Amino acid sequence: MIKGPVKICLAACLALLPMQASAQASAFSTAVAVGKSYGFTDAEIEKILNGDVLAKDLKEGSDKELAGVVAVWLPNPLAEYADVALEGRHLKFDSSIRSVHVWKRDESADAVFTDLRLDASQQAILKGRYEAYRKNGLSGISGSAGELLGLAINETRSLGRLPGYAEALLSFPADSFPGMEHRFFAYEQETDGKPAFILSHRAAVRGEHDALITEQRYYVSQPYICRFIANDCFEVRGGTLVFYVSTVFTDQVAGFGSTLKHSVGRRRMLATVAANLKRIREQLKK
Repeated sequence: MIKGPVKICLAACLALLPMQASAQASAFSTAVAVGKSYGFTDAEIEKILNGDVLAKDLKEGSDKELAGVVAVWLPNPLAEYADVALEGRHLKFDSSIRSVHVWKRDESADAVFTDLRLDASQQAILKGRYEAYRKNGLSGISGSAGELLGLAINETRSLGRLPGYAEALLSFPADSFPGMEHRFFAYEQETDGKPAFILSHRAAVRGEHDALITEQRYYVSQPYICRFIANDCFEVRGGTLVFYVSTVFTDQVAGFGSTLKHSVGRRRMLATVAANLKRIREQLKK
């Protein structure tokens, strides 16, 4: 016979099981609703849960914009993948990326830029761009990138499931969403045989059964202007369901022949995202 505190503890744990099952079911229901908002059918969501990686085009609000979403099932628990995504640990799986630096909002960036393959003046320019963003957010970004990132944030429907999240990104650093975490990145990536230097800001809100991780690449030396990414993640059977929204802004798809350029560019972007997510899935299995 079970007696005393042990009996009480067991009873409490048993009482929690229906609550946990209900929370998991609610998270899955939200995941299905998010998937449908991006155009995935019930049958397609079932295929994704069985390993398919599927993509959908998204409406674009600028002649320089390429937008789409890729859905993937990953074999890792939600908490594990959310940590990988926020900390950028998947970047090590990409051989074209090097000199990755990650730091928190309250940490100094004084020594970050000296490790990049740039001379002192160029390092100072990158540091200045980071400091301007850290102090003034989107309004501190030179050129059109701030306005374009704002457009992408407003377009991303899944941000609406956490009222106030999009507003916190738009008004950063003035306001913050409760529980929002922040990471800043500086790294080098080989693109078309040339080095590109990237500065980005990732933010996240993590729950027990779901997580939202976003990224704003507010400075990219080449070949595009800026990029916004949203990882909307949900706990599902045996792993995590991710809707990966990618919005890239580039001058290369504007102007004459824009319709064809957008179609080809969007298809290539989504194919690259899908390939990267498949590679990440294989690496995370190890």
